[in-house]
Amino acid sequence: MQGVKVLKLAYLLGGITDLLVFLMMVFPQFATAFWGIEGFTEEYYFAMGMGAPLMLAWTLLLLWAYKKPIERRFVAPLTILVILGIAVTNTLMVDRGLFTITGMLPSFIIQGILLIGFSVGYVFTEPEKLGTTMSAKKIEKNKTK
Repeated sequence: MQGVKVLKLAYLLGGITDLLVFLMMVFPQFATAFWGIEGFTEEYYFAMGMGAPLMLAWTLLLLWAYKKPIERRFVAPLTILVILGIAVTNTLMVDRGLFTITGMLPSFIIQGILLIGFSVGYVFTEPEKLGTTMSAKKIEKNKTK
């Protein structure tokens, strides 16, 4: 059952993180505070306007999956792909000089924690692993009766 707890925690942390990023996308002053971005262009507003609804939808998806983590565990590998895509983008922006590695470090740490959480939670909620754990608990309960 530890896998279920890890997966639920990953869904919750992912949802909170996505909500915060959504707010940074909608309110540029938050992006300035967190990433140090200034001088917002029309292209920035266009890109954020396209991405913000997707970020909000993913927030809701993660919170939905949190309610039934085993039944909705397929959301975890999809989220891993999203996190990896964002991490690659962040890395490219550091490489191009838009951000320093130090400035991007909080994002990389959060991404790493989420990747570990979703991966571990997904692996340890495989039906075979849960079946064994559940069977062992049922046997243990029957012994105490």
